[in-house]
Amino acid sequence: FFQAEDGIRDQPRSRGLGDVYKRQNPNGEHLGTGYIPLPTTYRTFAVFWSLIFIVQTYYNLVWHHRSMTALHRLFLGLPIVKILHEVVGMFRWKVVSSYGFLPGWVELMSSATISLNEAATYFLLVLIARGWLVTRRALAVNDAESCVTVAILLIVLNMAYRYYKLNNFTFFSLAITYMMALAIILSSTARNIRELKMQMMILRQADIDPTNTPAHTKEAMYRSFQFYIFTFVCTRIFLEMVLLFLPEHPWIGHVFTELLDLLPVSYTHLTLPTILLV
Repeated sequence: FFQAEDGIRDQPRSRGLGDVYKRQNPNGEHLGTGYIPLPTTYRTFAVFWSLIFIVQTYYNLVWHHRSMTALHRLFLGLPIVKILHEVVGMFRWKVVSSYGFLPGWVELMSSATISLNEAATYFLLVLIARGWLVTRRALAVNDAESCVTVAILLIVLNMAYRYYKLNNFTFFSLAITYMMALAIILSSTARNIRELKMQMMILRQADIDPTNTPAHTKEAMYRSFQFYIFTFVCTRIFLEMVLLFLPEHPWIGHVFTELLDLLPVSYTHLTLPTILLV
């Protein structure tokens, strides 16, 4: 009684099998076995992001409120976007679980929050990789334009792919956009590491120990950031290959996907303020 995609059963009136279906699914559950844990999964990650938001807000507003920059404020907004994404995802699957179909307005809301989540995450990662308010006070015009372009493309293409179902063209366009964003992040991070190494070399030539300087601290942060992003890309590719063999348990894929997003972003979210405040 289930469609192959999304684990959503057809509306009862379309086949006249409502009574049979209810006898096989106690309490009127309309989700397949592999989809039942999804609302709980979204709720759990909403709690995780709420805790990160509370910790980061306390750290910035209570301990270092006088030193906050625009990048701090943007990062305070990221957990809010993540929480919204998780709450809407939980609501989406609750609706499907209760009614057996997905209303258009719920699907639109879900697609919009997913698109916003992707755009906000990569926008901030690109900003950090470019070195805005970390190694440079202002970005060059072309660097700033590339950050905005990545965010806009991710919103438009995700909406086209997820809500308007323009699968063929937008799928490849979306894949190219993600690869472009990751290439910008990795190349810009490597550039910042090179520049910080040059600064430390100049300090050594002036008989200054760079170990306790902001240049050394930021260089270490960018090295960790580079490692996390590289690990994120490799693990995500491996995960997509493994999930091909788990089509009946999509909640497992969602858990690992959300953990991959949670770990590098939360690491940067909790360590970046320390670097900026040096």
